[in-house]
Amino acid sequence: MVREHRMGFDHACRATGARIVEVETPEQLGSAINANTAMLFWVNISEPKGKISAREFLAAGKKAGIPVFNDAAAELPPAHNLSSLVKQGFDLVGFSGGKSLRGPQSSGLLLGRADLIEAAYLNNNPFADTVGRTCKVGKEEIMGLLAAVEVFVKRDHEADQNLWRSLMQSIARDLQGIRSVKTEVYVPPYPGAHPVPYLRVTWDHGALPLSYAECAKKLREGEPSIEVNAAGDEMTLASYLLNPGEERIVGWRLGQVLRAAA
Repeated sequence: MVREHRMGFDHACRATGARIVEVETPEQLGSAINANTAMLFWVNISEPKGKISAREFLAAGKKAGIPVFNDAAAELPPAHNLSSLVKQGFDLVGFSGGKSLRGPQSSGLLLGRADLIEAAYLNNNPFADTVGRTCKVGKEEIMGLLAAVEVFVKRDHEADQNLWRSLMQSIARDLQGIRSVKTEVYVPPYPGAHPVPYLRVTWDHGALPLSYAECAKKLREGEPSIEVNAAGDEMTLASYLLNPGEERIVGWRLGQVLRAAA
């Protein structure tokens, strides 16, 4: 596993009894693979953080005959990731059933090689003496996820993008005229990011004495509670999980907080 890809959820790998070996370069990856290597584990959203590309990671796995797993839990949209990551060469790809699929939060998709999916199935519910038994997903969640996938693949994804952009533009209009506040609707250009519209909000802290973290705290503790991403040099708002109409609530509350500070 690439060192920069480590995260709290990799405990699921260690729970099986496996030991994670961290690597930082393609050379280290090639040297680390041996007869005890069960799998190569990749986190799709973390590719920009490390020194190993997805292409190099896949090549190492193919050369050694070791399965390569891609944790793509939050990698929808774009919708084509449902097939393109498998076509890219990953042997297994995991997606969250919640998040953008909007299916049951306790469900997920495992796509890829049939033999490996069969092996995963044999290590899960309904088989009792397996590591996956405690992770069992109910029949209701399975059917709910199936319905969510069927709805998702039939959606007009271009229309979704246009809607999401309009939601961010609406919030930006609600912030017009507030002292020193600037807004920008943008789509992240880097690999692994969600290619959907976001709203970047910045202001001059001399003219408006409120930090981004303080603003985020006020939004979180207000009514209704609103979560934003507050970094050191900007605040960003995501569009793709808002329902139409909720953008007015976000714009009103954010405007309220910023005007009070100004």
